[in-house]
Amino acid sequence: MSDDNNQLNTAVTPTPNPVGGNVSDSTTSVPAQAATSTTNTVLPDVKIPDSSPQTNMQQDVTTPTTSTMTNPFATPQKPVTPTDVTTVVTSPHAPQKYGGRKVLATIFGVLLIVGGVAAGVLLVQRQQNISERAQTNVQYDAQCSEVIVYDQDWNRLSLADLNGITSGSVVRFAVVGASSSGNFDKARFTINGTKTPEVTDKKPGTEEFYYQYILPEGVRSYTVKAEIHHTIWGWI
Repeated sequence: MSDDNNQLNTAVTPTPNPVGGNVSDSTTSVPAQAATSTTNTVLPDVKIPDSSPQTNMQQDVTTPTTSTMTNPFATPQKPVTPTDVTTVVTSPHAPQKYGGRKVLATIFGVLLIVGGVAAGVLLVQRQQNISERAQTNVQYDAQCSEVIVYDQDWNRLSLADLNGITSGSVVRFAVVGASSSGNFDKARFTINGTKTPEVTDKKPGTEEFYYQYILPEGVRSYTVKAEIHHTIWGWI
């Protein structure tokens, strides 16, 4: 073919000679086939295997099933089954080991307390009944006579006579007891609400205990109460 035989003509511009001469024109002929082979050189295609690290990394990132990361050092957890859930819910309501004994002990203690209180009430009522019966059956064989008033000379006076006696005068309040057994050893008086000291003095020749009293100024009425002490029965 004529095209295959074409040649690439390259014109070279004359270059001045450094010595002063001229370089002669020259024409270099390069075969067209060599230029074409150099220009049309094509590199072979390089195919990357599918198992490359880049392809695997992209697949791990984009695939949802492999995106979850797990800790290899984590303790495996036991799966929860319906039986386990039921056990957890009902376990707080299970009876304790010694609950029945505690309940029995508590009931027994309450019964003891109630029984003790009831017994105490019965004993108190019984003692009260015994005391009431004893007081009812007791009959004092002693008695106290009415209060007797004397002047300083042992003249007997009435309470009404005291109104005519001037204040500062001395009177004697006396009392005597009677009993078939035992003796009287002392007496005491309450005059207008004021208790006097206990006395053991007796009117001469008698068993009358007396208290000597000075009539206060401005008092015109008197209320006198007398008690006599028996050696067995006490104060009467």
